[in-house]
Amino acid sequence: MKTPYTFLLAMVLGWGLQAQTVPVTFSVDMNNQTVDEAVGVHVAGNFQGWDPAATMMADDDMDGIYTVTVDVSDTLDIVEYKFVNGNAWGSDEAAPEACAYNGGTNRWFALD
Repeated sequence: MKTPYTFLLAMVLGWGLQAQTVPVTFSVDMNNQTVDEAVGVHVAGNFQGWDPAATMMADDDMDGIYTVTVDVSDTLDIVEYKFVNGNAWGSDEAAPEACAYNGGTNRWFALD
């Protein structure tokens, strides 16, 4: 028969194993692009379900650099993402080869 203390110990130990989040800032220079201000610039990736409309970026100081800071789960080893000039697939970028993950079209970084 398990005691209530066993359950309590399992709960306490389990809390220490929960995923944490890490703030990550994404930035993209859009100075040489035409941005539809009504739709905006977004970032999509494996950290948010690859939804091209979910994570809007902002250019609060009007310098042409769009940024957003999001909380990313530390359970991800590799974060893959794309910048989207709009809010739908088809207006997303193909990352340059030097920035692409495994020869694909996504940008990436390792979350250490």
